[in-house]
Amino acid sequence: MLLKEKEGLKFLTFSHFEKFNNLFHLFTTRIYKNTNDFNLNKRLLDSDIQIKNNYSTLCRIFNIPPENLVFSDQVHDNKIKIITQNSDSIKEIDGLITNEKNIFLVTYYADCTPIYFYDYKKEIIALAHSGWKGTLKRIAQKTINTMVTNFNSNPSDILVGIGPSIGPESFEVKDDVKSLFEKEFNYNDIIIRKSGKIYIDIWKTIKYQLIESGIPENNIESSNLDTYKRADLFFSYRKEKTSGRMAAIMGLIDK
Repeated sequence: MLLKEKEGLKFLTFSHFEKFNNLFHLFTTRIYKNTNDFNLNKRLLDSDIQIKNNYSTLCRIFNIPPENLVFSDQVHDNKIKIITQNSDSIKEIDGLITNEKNIFLVTYYADCTPIYFYDYKKEIIALAHSGWKGTLKRIAQKTINTMVTNFNSNPSDILVGIGPSIGPESFEVKDDVKSLFEKEFNYNDIIIRKSGKIYIDIWKTIKYQLIESGIPENNIESSNLDTYKRADLFFSYRKEKTSGRMAAIMGLIDK
């Protein structure tokens, strides 16, 4: 990923999305000007004036009409919703898909993994919020299947970005979670044992799911940025136990 700054706001983009001038995307950091608290926690949007102001700032900087933001309603599941200009309320949804312009999909994070999808031939975008539970429920694969079934996407035409999240050296788990992953997946190298502790590599787990679904490995860009380790850029719920969140945003725009 590429770290950028605009009007004091630091954010990240995927290099393999950069060449498409009809595609807007970013992942925010916690840094805006001289502060490290650029919180975009949607769950507090209606009650926290600072978060409202932060979204207003974000929309102003990138010239996004605030009314065109479409938020997920994340519950760590694998439900996907196709978004149109006429979409009704979004409840308990962790994945969003659209092929309509000027709809800006938004998901939010503080250790879970943002997954960006772009079918560059049919101009379809998707965002999936993949925490460990969503990863276990294969939300990445379900997103691809939904794109294939509803839009006739070819997986070989889909570019994927795996954004910042808790990394394999930081995501420590107990035996119960380890057993769930061992039961669900036959991937040999996603469980790491070190110094008497157990860790799970969510990044690899997601990548293997994508490849199983027909995404060419060269179509996958991983940030390899660990939110737990990089407190200079990111909020981490596991590390800080706070309500700070970053946002993933993706939209199709006029060329």
